[in-house]
Amino acid sequence: MEGLDPVSLVDGVDAIVLSGGSAFGLDAPSGVQAWLRAQGRGFQIAPGAPRVPIVSGAILFDLANGGNKEWGEMPPYRALGKAAVEHAAEEFALGNAGAGLAPSLASTRAGSAAPHRSATTASRWARWWR
Repeated sequence: MEGLDPVSLVDGVDAIVLSGGSAFGLDAPSGVQAWLRAQGRGFQIAPGAPRVPIVSGAILFDLANGGNKEWGEMPPYRALGKAAVEHAAEEFALGNAGAGLAPSLASTRAGSAAPHRSATTASRWARWWR
């Protein structure tokens, strides 16, 4: 998110990606970045050099929440990130879906036993993910 800092080298970010998938979900921003580059978006690092889309991401740990995780050799998150940016819109449905379907916050154990609470998502970032 440092691309958002006013003293940063870049003027801003091209996308912010929110994904589930735990460590595997780290591929989602690369799918978004690839699509943005194909559209000619990104930071011009030098004359004649390819543009570099600036994409920040935040990933939820949700690997243990069930669901089919038998992806074979290639986890689906790069393709899911690309599909999400292809379907991005200014208006979207609200609700629990995708990465927001079943995440939870861990208990706080810094001297107190805080109860385990389910987290909910504020928005659904891609209608196709169910």
